Amino acid sequence: MLLELKKIYKWVNSGGNRVFLLKDVDLTVEEGEFISIMGPSGSGKSTLLNVIGMLDDFNEGEYNFFNEPVHQLKEKHRANLYKEYIG
Repeated sequence: MLLELKKIYKWVNSGGNRVFLLKDVDLTVEEGEFISIMGPSGSGKSTLLNVIGMLDDFNEGEYNFFNEPVHQLKEKHRANLYKEYIG
């Protein structure tokens, strides 16, 4: 499996309220598989891609990239994965 997201949540606090940018996202992409991410403006597409690309963190959930638990990796290991596979 290339990547797997399980129960991903990302939020920001605004005026004492939690505003969800991603809520309960599950996604599995197999190696060689092509996907498209579609939705209206403000639906979280760019935020999701930033999480997948390891450019942005998330608040809750699990993210596995080539069976590596991204959500548990130290910054250096995460940077090496990014450099080797993403860019």
